[in-house]
Amino acid sequence: MVEKLTVPPGSDAHRHKHDIDEMMEVVSGSGRLSIDGKPDVVLKPGVVVEIAPGKLHQQHNDSDAEPLIYTATFIGKAGAHMLTRYTGERDRTAGCPHSLPKT
Repeated sequence: MVEKLTVPPGSDAHRHKHDIDEMMEVVSGSGRLSIDGKPDVVLKPGVVVEIAPGKLHQQHNDSDAEPLIYTATFIGKAGAHMLTRYTGERDRTAGCPHSLPKT
């Protein structure tokens, strides 16, 4: 499965994880990718990042004007996207197709 995603200026995608491999390639814009508490990966056009199954990750767009656009290629038999809301963390408008589970 391949998705083309956009994180609007000044927004973050929801922090989430998948049960399969994800290959993320930046098409345009810039930002950061947080993966399971490791140092952020700088995102810019042409950067490709592999995100292992089960790793919490989140895309950040710190720009005031330019959207962060990337493709996400999922490799393997896909299950549901797993999203996590963290207490005390403010949710900003997400630029991805994920939705938080109903509680």
